[in-house]
Amino acid sequence: MQSEREVATWTPAAPSGRISKSGPGARLGLQDLWGLVKRNFFSLFLFVALGMTIVTALVFSMQERYSATAVIVLEPGNTAFDTVSARLRAVDPSVAQTEVEVLRSRQFAESIAERMALFQDESFVPSLDEDVSIFSRLFRILQLGWHNTFGEVEALGATTPAPEALAAKQSETEGPNAADDTEVLSEAELIAQNEALLREAVIDKLLGIYSVRYPGQGLAIRIQSTHADPDFAARVSNVVARTYIEEGLRRQRAGIDNAIEFLRERSVVAIGQLTTRQAELAALIRLNALDDSNRTEAMLAELESLRAIADLEGQGDASEISRQIEQRTAALRQRTQAELERAQLELALEIDQQRYQSISERLSEYEAQRDSLTPTARHITVAQPPREPSEPRRNVALAVAFVVLCCFAFIFVLFREQLDTRIWTAASTEMASGLPHLGTIPPLPRAGITASDGLLTHLSEAPYSPFGRAARSLIVSASAKVDTDKCVTLMVLSGLPNEGKSTVSVALSVCAAQDGLRVLLVDLDIRDWGASRMLKVPTSKRTFQSAIHDFEVFKTEIRTCPNHWDLDVINFGPQSHFGSKLWANRDEEALVEDYVRSTYDLVVIDTPSYQMFEDANRLAEFADAGVLLARCGQTKEESLSETSDAMLFNKIPLVGSALNVVDKRYAKRSSSRPYPGSQGHKNEFPV
Repeated sequence: MQSEREVATWTPAAPSGRISKSGPGARLGLQDLWGLVKRNFFSLFLFVALGMTIVTALVFSMQERYSATAVIVLEPGNTAFDTVSARLRAVDPSVAQTEVEVLRSRQFAESIAERMALFQDESFVPSLDEDVSIFSRLFRILQLGWHNTFGEVEALGATTPAPEALAAKQSETEGPNAADDTEVLSEAELIAQNEALLREAVIDKLLGIYSVRYPGQGLAIRIQSTHADPDFAARVSNVVARTYIEEGLRRQRAGIDNAIEFLRERSVVAIGQLTTRQAELAALIRLNALDDSNRTEAMLAELESLRAIADLEGQGDASEISRQIEQRTAALRQRTQAELERAQLELALEIDQQRYQSISERLSEYEAQRDSLTPTARHITVAQPPREPSEPRRNVALAVAFVVLCCFAFIFVLFREQLDTRIWTAASTEMASGLPHLGTIPPLPRAGITASDGLLTHLSEAPYSPFGRAARSLIVSASAKVDTDKCVTLMVLSGLPNEGKSTVSVALSVCAAQDGLRVLLVDLDIRDWGASRMLKVPTSKRTFQSAIHDFEVFKTEIRTCPNHWDLDVINFGPQSHFGSKLWANRDEEALVEDYVRSTYDLVVIDTPSYQMFEDANRLAEFADAGVLLARCGQTKEESLSETSDAMLFNKIPLVGSALNVVDKRYAKRSSSRPYPGSQGHKNEFPV
């Protein structure tokens, strides 16, 4: 009997072509990306639609704002007392950048506010009792950009509390014991503090309205104002330009006025010094008789005559002539000293006269220039009230938002796909199970799912539909792995419930019976009997042990399917078990096996879920081939891998894997072979 069993049965070796699970994954190509987009089209559409709805609400809730631009060009003035004019003579672009900072300064903005009477304009002064929410700040950032935005938002969100509120806030800040150390502010001081806060808020708001830009070349400066009122925006730009030009003229005029005042003061001092010098010189001339130009020569001649007389008479030093010589010498020395002093006074007087002349000339020049000053800047472009808003640019914003949302949606879907370990493709089935891919089974038509006998009805009405063709292809692929021309015993296995084992088992059995094969379907799922219920075969009360240990009992438990005479079904009662004494009676076992293999061409065994019940381990040596089933979009890679490893460890003859319930839109990703029904089968059954 044992020799007959060895002839009748075929024990497959371990699959030699098993795929390595540690190998590198397939690269993602354009076809895979397109499949990813089609598979997640609803998620992509929902993500983009929701994002565009939010962006549209934000964009259309923004207030329209208008931008007006004025342009000024720096030019050298006609006086060197203006620092800007002096530097502009060298045509230095850094001067323009310096003047830009002047235009952006708070002092200049304050002068603009004063000129436009914004401190007294109740419609412009921000209300300090309102709080600016984070959405308002976000809108402001989107409308104005980053430049000066936060300052203006803070100004818009500042508050002007009443004096009592300021006092209460101060007391809260300082604490209960602050009255002992700090004097409480009076009402007048609180009002002054309130006014100062208002002025700062107005300046901040004004700085947020206009911006000054320098392109980096030349001496042109652009002044752009953005506001909800187009007339006000144009007015601000023009006032800033005119104020800057007038401020430049004022600085020049102030410099000339200071110079004139200084020169006048210096002129008075020079006249005083000149008068003093002239008086000193006149007194010196009068006292020393310096107006007589021959007096010195006469004194020299008289002194020489006295010396000659003294030499002829030979008188001593005590003589009268000697005394006269000494007197004449002293007088001559004094006159010479006076003449030297006169020369010095005349030189100083000449210097004072030249200084006074220079002061007078410069004073005349500045007085002449004061009324003919030219500005250091020229207003070349006058801002006009714009007709169309500059922001928000709704079309551009929506277009950019759409592109960005599409990119984020694709990244989100791609990231989710990477985290999703469910089986979607034949390649992932092979990599997870380590088994070659034998076939791809499409889903049944919807009518076949809802009706109780939908599977049999569908296979009867359209035996060669995509579903039927896929079942026949799986039979051929699995049978080709078995090296025998006799009966093939095929086990249909899966790791978890609801992966379609019973449906596939019935489909394989019915398709083989339609093709003229004698088929036996063994329903070992004793807890559900899904295959028996689909074929409307009643459930047996006998256990598997009582049937397998008695050949006659086994034969009586085989029932013919009502709709398919070439299809027999055998099932067993719920008390069945698959223990270690399953094959205790080897003689009866051999009779059963010989009868099955000699009577039938194909035996299909529907097994329970392997990870829940390992009943398939006890039937491994009876089967010729096992097909591990995975459900597309439901079975996870780790579950399939664990199931495959456990089955191979327990010597279950797995020959390959199959992917079940594969939608047509995933067909090209599921297998390199043509999808069953992808060509020429579009109208064979309703989709």
